[in-house]
Amino acid sequence: MGAADGPQAGRRRVVSLLPSATDALEALGCAELLVGRSHECDHALPCIAAATPITSPKASTDDTPSFKELDAIFSASKAAVAGAALLAGDMVSWLHLGLAVFRVDLRALAELRPDVVLTQVQGLPAIGDGAAAGDAGAARAEAIGAVEAALEELVGKHVRVVHLEADTLDEAMQDVRQVAGALGLGEKGEECVKRIRRRMDAAAEMARGRAGLRVACIQWPDPLYAALSWVPELIRLAGGKDVLEAKARTAFGSVSASDVAQADPEVIVVAVCGLSRQKCAAVGKTLLERFGREWRETAAVKNRRVVAVDAVRLFSRPGPLLADTLEALCEIFHSTFGEMQPFGHGERWQVLL
Repeated sequence: MGAADGPQAGRRRVVSLLPSATDALEALGCAELLVGRSHECDHALPCIAAATPITSPKASTDDTPSFKELDAIFSASKAAVAGAALLAGDMVSWLHLGLAVFRVDLRALAELRPDVVLTQVQGLPAIGDGAAAGDAGAARAEAIGAVEAALEELVGKHVRVVHLEADTLDEAMQDVRQVAGALGLGEKGEECVKRIRRRMDAAAEMARGRAGLRVACIQWPDPLYAALSWVPELIRLAGGKDVLEAKARTAFGSVSASDVAQADPEVIVVAVCGLSRQKCAAVGKTLLERFGREWRETAAVKNRRVVAVDAVRLFSRPGPLLADTLEALCEIFHSTFGEMQPFGHGERWQVLL
């Protein structure tokens, strides 16, 4: 047992405002610490279902504050926050919309009196390359510190804010470590990451030595967006080549129907952000009707390899479930359709053609 994994580790009250963070809690075996959650934490464990939901969807992307707005609020209320004075009204408004990707019921949050909040704070500056990266990193740390100070005023005690924003597989594993570390479970976090990596290595082994398939993964239907972030990495590990990645990275993910046709994918995966398999299937059929003329000469359409997936579980949550995603992609790419799936994820995807 490490110094951080002492007897106090299991006594924290945790609020998770991000489904992938709740996945991490479950994988770490400490979901019973959860006292509050987002409305999208749809886990089957009774202790998770019993946690109080304290979020609701935002009306639009306009509800998400920018870093400029956040910085203005912090600058205006810095003295009040730093001096533990009454919380500024603007900061209350910002916490309501900016503490998470969802609207947060601050009254309910305060009543839960959490020790740790797992979330994705909105409006933080992006960390880029070069000299500016250090400045951005410092700005983010300062912003998160100000959020913690604001929550301390709201809750009446210090609240640890764990900001999770994975964009790659390595960052997703680091997020698991962050969650574990915030709970004083550092060693357990390392063990959890090793388990996830072992599963991913076993899945990737299935693809080794096979011819790489050309794959297009659609994340949004109108306008068309290709999946980026950790998805191209998973496609490569599963023995595929993401044929839309290069184009999408030059246009913030945006692609055209002709881009898909010219890339001539052998597999098209419809993984619309936040949609179930059934809803992705409906979207996929609409796309095939809409772009049928342009896509009919692609290998994917000719060989009936257009697939809809459960994008909620497999493509929207960067954490422990990415092992499931990789296993499902290996099934999609390398199994004979209709046979028993080697990893048991057949209910998570379906062939549209």
